[in-house]
Formats: sequence, C-alpha cells, structure tokens
Amino acid sequence: MMKKNAHGFGAHVPHPPSKPPEPKPSNLSHRRRRLPLLRESSLNVQEGLYSEIIAPSRFQFPKVGPEIEQKSLGQSSFQSSDYNTPKVTAVKTPPNQCMFPEKNYQGPISHVSQNPYFCRNGDKPKVRIPYQTTPGQIPRKLAIERCRREYLILDFEQLLAEKGIDSNLIMPRRPNSSDEDVTTPDNPVSPYLALEIFDNEDYDCRTPEDWLALGSTEGSPHQKPVPGKALLPAEETKSSCLEYSWHLVGVLDYSEEKRQYLVQKVHQNSKVTEEEGNPTRNEGHKKSQFPGVKLLLPGTKYWVPRIRLLFFAEDPRVFVERIQFALHSRENTEALIFYHLAVDCMPISRTTPSLDTDSLQRMKKYALSTPGLRQNIIDKCIGDLEKQVKLDYQCAMNHMDFDKTVMRNPKQFSHITLPKKDAEHVPQKGCIPVPHYDYKNNQAAFFVHSLLTKPEVTCVLPEIWAECNKVATMKLFNVTSNKLLQLDEFEMIQNQMHTQISLFLRESWRVTLCYSIRSNLGNIGKGTYNVNESLWDMYKMSKLYRLMTMVHFKMQDSLRYLVQNSLVSLTNLLLDACHSVLTCPQDLVWGNNLITSPYK
Repeated sequence: MMKKNAHGFGAHVPHPPSKPPEPKPSNLSHRRRRLPLLRESSLNVQEGLYSEIIAPSRFQFPKVGPEIEQKSLGQSSFQSSDYNTPKVTAVKTPPNQCMFPEKNYQGPISHVSQNPYFCRNGDKPKVRIPYQTTPGQIPRKLAIERCRREYLILDFEQLLAEKGIDSNLIMPRRPNSSDEDVTTPDNPVSPYLALEIFDNEDYDCRTPEDWLALGSTEGSPHQKPVPGKALLPAEETKSSCLEYSWHLVGVLDYSEEKRQYLVQKVHQNSKVTEEEGNPTRNEGHKKSQFPGVKLLLPGTKYWVPRIRLLFFAEDPRVFVERIQFALHSRENTEALIFYHLAVDCMPISRTTPSLDTDSLQRMKKYALSTPGLRQNIIDKCIGDLEKQVKLDYQCAMNHMDFDKTVMRNPKQFSHITLPKKDAEHVPQKGCIPVPHYDYKNNQAAFFVHSLLTKPEVTCVLPEIWAECNKVATMKLFNVTSNKLLQLDEFEMIQNQMHTQISLFLRESWRVTLCYSIRSNLGNIGKGTYNVNESLWDMYKMSKLYRLMTMVHFKMQDSLRYLVQNSLVSLTNLLLDACHSVLTCPQDLVWGNNLITSPYK
C-alpha cells in the first residue's frame, strides 16, 4: 500500500466516495475460500504511519479525494495490515503541496538517538496525551514521534537570529583595564549581570531529575549522557574576551548547590577506532564498534546553568522565549541600577531646595509621640535621623532634576532609561470601599447553628464540665497507702475502691448531670431546648440533641482520662516498689536471711 502512493508522500487518509461502488459478483467456481487472518489487536487500535520526507508543517491533504476500490467479499487477504483497508489510487497533487524541507534533519543531529554515545530515548519529548486514547484521537506514540521530528527540523540558532538575540550578549561582560568607557553614547552599556539570575523556571517542562532520567536504559545499570546544546566558549583560551557559540553536548549530572548541569562537549568523528565505544556517565568508554554510524568523541566538561542549555527533548521555540524573557528582565534591571547610580552620584548644590523646618518638626512630633520609646535612646539617634531625612529629601529633588534633564536631551542621554512610573489612580471617594456584607442573614445563620443562644445553656455547660473534670481526676486504684500490706489486704482494698468508683459513676454522677440539665433547661419550655419532647424526629432536629451529643463526648473523655491516669499511677507504684531490684543479676542467690537483705 505504501508503494502506490505519490512520490514525496506517506499514507494519505482517503475521502469517502461520492457513490457506493457496485458489488462485484462472487466467483462461484471457488467454493473453498480462505478466510482472512484475524488481527490479534482490537479494531480500535490506531496505527501510526510516518513519513520520512515531508516536513510536519506540510501535512496537507489534497482537495480532491482519491478513488477508492473496496475489496469484494470473495477476495482473500494474507496480510493483517491490509485487511479491511481501502485501496487508494494515485493522487494528483498540486506542485505547491509537494515541497521538501529546506534543511534535511537526517544529518548527524537527527541520528542522536541512534548514536551509541547518547541514550536511545534521550530526545523523547514530553506530551500531555493519555496513554490509552479513544478512537479518532491521535495515539500517544505518534504524537511523541511528530514532536521529536518537529524539534529536530527547527534551527535553534536561526530562531535566535529571528528574535534578534546575539549569543555573545547572553554571557556577562568581563571588566578589563583595556576596555573603553561604557557610558558613552558610542559604546552603550554591555551586560554585566549573569543571565541565570533572571531565569524563569516556569518555562521548564521537566525537573532536573526527570531530564537526567532520559539517559537511563531499561536493563542497564549505567546512565548515558542526555543530548543537548550548550552555550560554550568557541575556543578554550584564557582571554577575557571570549566568543561563545552553541555546541553539541551530553548532559552528565546536576548540582543542587550550584543549580548547574555538568555537560561534556561532543565532537563528531567519522572514523571508528578500537578505543571508541559506548561511553556511559559513570565509567567512560567501552570497547565496541558501530559500523555505518558516525561516533561522537567526548571533549571538555563544563558546568553551565539551565538558561545556557537546550535539551533536544524540549521545544526550541519555548526555550527561545525563555532566553528572551531573561534578557528583557536583565536589561530592565541593569538600566534601573545605572539610573539610580547616576542619581546618587549627583552633587548636592546650594541651590537645591532643602526640607522645610516646620515639616521636620511635625515629623519629629509624630515620631516621638509613639508610646514606649526610651528618651535616652531617642536623644542619641535623633540627630542621625534628621540628617537621613534631609539627605533623602535632597535625593528626591535630584531625581526630579535628573528626569527633567534626560527628557529635555534624549539624544545626549540615550544610554539612560528612565524607570516607568505606574499610573496614579485617583479614587472616586475619600473612604476605603468596603465590600457588601449581609450581616443580618449571617447572624441568623449563626444563631441557627450555635448552641450559645440561651443564657440557660451558658449556665449548664460550666456545671457539666466541672462534674466531668472531677471524674477525670479520680483514681481507680488506691495507691496512697503507706503501711505494709499483705497480698490479700491489697486486693481487698482495690476491690473496695473499684466498687465505690463504679457506684459513683452509675448513680451519683449520672443523677447529678441529669439534675443540672433539667434544673437549667426545664424553664425554657417549648422550642429547641424542650426537655419534655416526646417525638424522636423533632428531638433529633432540635438543639437539645446536639447539646446531649456534646455532653456524651465530654463524659467519654472523662472516663478515658480516668482510666489512663489510674494506670499511670499504678505503674509508678510498681516501679517504685521494684526499683531496688531492677539491677539484680540473673544468677543472684537470695539466701535465707531476708531481714538483713539490701533489697528492701
């Protein structure tokens, strides 16, 4: 089917015919017909047919659809891929639709994934498509392959040139004694701040760990370099004026402290020697031969920031926008720094207006009226504060004079950029606008959900908490006895204690709580706190039900603390009694004389 297509095209999707074809008469002579082979996969599985010649931007279908010949039921098929597939005739395509890309991506860079130096999936782009697609949608593997080929076709350096970005301006300028004055109009200010300071990480589609994971291979403990391009010096010299260009590199590692990637410059070599092989990130080269493939020889290693590193698995257009954003931010910052430096270097002349004495006194009055200030500390600092306020006022005057001078002579001060001023917004009213708040409805909703809407409830809750706290401080075991007791006597005392606590919890405690609730809420009458309610549904909708639920939880907490504290006191009693024998050896012989024993 692929051989019958027009030259320069892959498999086209045929248009449905205008009229259904006439059914062909079946051949009666062949009674034994072979059934077509069944496909193992489902009919909904979509096959990806790729084109090796057409650029992705030229994927356009002809306006006139081809003629389709449907297979008759009597024909047999021995190929699973041709089953239920319409037969397409040759298509007459206009000359402007059959165009080849200007740059062939089947050069050395296109075979990065096939080169033994890099990992096979090192240039695999990231797509946001589900792994299981529904019929009619593009498969995930096909989308990844299209993105990969599209990224390889794009010329990254040409994209930089279209945006007017010079690679040498990305690197900061190194000051040298032989350099000329950079503040003159003939020699504008060159960049001196590192570009990675202004890098926006929101443009990155992967984390550093995910980028390095592209070099790992299933079944191999080693990790290969990840292909990319980095901005490195063109020549390895110690000169201060270096020229930078983009080189093919392999990414080896990432430093969290430096926030930089370790890259290795890669050189192309067409000859295969015995020492060249499959280098890994950890062990270097291994002896192996790859005939027919240009091997890449590793070179010098560099630490580069992310803004100077382009991975083959990312979109070059997004990376160019990232560089452009960082350059624009650095340009604005450097211009602002230069502007403030120029203003700070202006001398303060006698003609510069000074701060009014009355205004300074009012500021001192407002500052000293703050409560809690120590007079001795204020006397030491008041003079320095007055000097600082006067200096700030004079600097503000210089700012105004400098802005006027620059705006009057824009050609003479073309290297100075005035900061943009935010537009002043004049409010329509002198008061701060407060958003509308429906206080009455919110107050009514609060009364519905709150239990503290009756004074009787606020009186009964402290009484209930006091009775519950009394139970929490009780003890289930009598651990306050100081005289020596036999085991039978100790057991009898504990049983008496248990009987008293159980009797109190079952009768006295419960009766006291019931009496407190009835005495306080009995006079309310009908409503949400009706203690004489006989209907269960109405009781569950009332606030009394929620109040009793809260009392129930409080009683459970009291019993829990009662048991917990009692067990802690009993444990301490046993540990204190056995403290002297805790360090006894296992082979200790007690003897017959226990009166004079040191373990008492």
